Amino acid sequence: MSQIVEELREIPLFAALLKSRNNCPAFIERGQTFEIGVGERLVREGDEGAFFVVLEGDLQVLKKSADDSEILLATHTRGSFFGELPLLLGVGFFASGKAVSPTRVWKLEESAFWEMLSTCPDVTRQIMQTMATRVRNLEAISQTNQRLVSLGTMAAGLTHELNNPASGALHATRDLKEIAAQLPAKTCAMHSLALEKPTYEFLAEQTRALLPEAGSGAKLSPLDRSDAEAQIEDWLFERGVDDETLAPVLTGARVGIETLETIENEVQTPHLAAVLGWMCGVLSLEEAANSVEESARRIAEIVSRVKNYSHLDESPLGEFDVRDGLHSTLKMLAHKLRPMEVQTDFRAEIPKIWGHEAEMNQVWTNLLDNAADAAGETDAPQISVSVRCDGEKIAVQIENNGQPIAPEHRKRLFEPFFTTKGVGKGTGLGLATSYRIVHGRHGGDIVVQSDENATRFTVLLPVRAANEGDFQKD
Repeated sequence: MSQIVEELREIPLFAALLKSRNNCPAFIERGQTFEIGVGERLVREGDEGAFFVVLEGDLQVLKKSADDSEILLATHTRGSFFGELPLLLGVGFFASGKAVSPTRVWKLEESAFWEMLSTCPDVTRQIMQTMATRVRNLEAISQTNQRLVSLGTMAAGLTHELNNPASGALHATRDLKEIAAQLPAKTCAMHSLALEKPTYEFLAEQTRALLPEAGSGAKLSPLDRSDAEAQIEDWLFERGVDDETLAPVLTGARVGIETLETIENEVQTPHLAAVLGWMCGVLSLEEAANSVEESARRIAEIVSRVKNYSHLDESPLGEFDVRDGLHSTLKMLAHKLRPMEVQTDFRAEIPKIWGHEAEMNQVWTNLLDNAADAAGETDAPQISVSVRCDGEKIAVQIENNGQPIAPEHRKRLFEPFFTTKGVGKGTGLGLATSYRIVHGRHGGDIVVQSDENATRFTVLLPVRAANEGDFQKD
């Protein structure tokens, strides 16, 4: 016993307490000393709480992430103590402790820890001060990690979302080059017919009238499009026009048999192949250009959503519409939500609110991500998002049809480090951070309702002008 007392006397936490060699509190006798080798785990995520003091060696605190990698939270060396957070919060260890050198520790079980706090005010004060600092640091690390996870999630979703329009633009660009190379020859072929000027003017006007429709046939069902192409192919075959590239283009521009007959009445039947070849060349050029424009528009929209979501990692204080952030967040999580039935109701007229839009986007991300995880465990996952004005408050409701939250868990949802998810699947800070943003930063509230039918998170935000109410700026 005398040896451990001498060792603890060198530890800053106990230096004042054990200053007198005659002073040895009872809880000291209840401690245990043991050693662990390099690479061994002192504790693992989920283990019951205990209080540790490092007497010798180095110990890494590691948090498992969703991809099974480990994030280094801290390193404890001689004189460091840890384990107070799980004990004070009544939760298991939320990280692992691994020795990176031969390590010797002193351990207090829960009952001895509480005895120490109740009998040693100076020790308690130091532990509380250290704990407060660690909570802030862990929250900052967790928020950064959550943001990185969100960015990773966004990146995965954006890769998919951007792939389609980017591929469409590349394909249309190749078509443009091919059509542009062929169009001069088709133009020469038509002009070689030596048609009358009024006929050329008629064909030019017909083509101009069809340009807005170029590519619109893609909206037809596969069956309807196939039937329309077959009708045009039969009509062309009857007139000796053997060019299989014409029917798809004409169908894409919604050209019907009636229009083709009008053109036929204006030009001689033997000239149809050259005339329709030129017209289809112009229409194909327009369709490809429309495809490039649409792809660019979709890419620009996605980029705009990202910018609106992230605000370039800033969180300015200003006026915003919560529906914009919800739209953006749903877009960012589209790849995760795609297998689910997602219903939205943003029809209600609501005023803009004053606050931190980027921070609220983090709230929407946390709540929607949790809803997706819960609903994803059912055979027919469903999520609904609605916005309404409830008196002087805006109410945003996010609902899922997953398993109900147990009553004993419901009252602890917003506690830091409390989570019902498995190891590596949650930090226990997502909802706590969301509540801090809603309540502490915006003067709002989060109400939770859960039964066998649905789980509903309702975010209530006050409707206030910039000069009303107090908003946290830091």
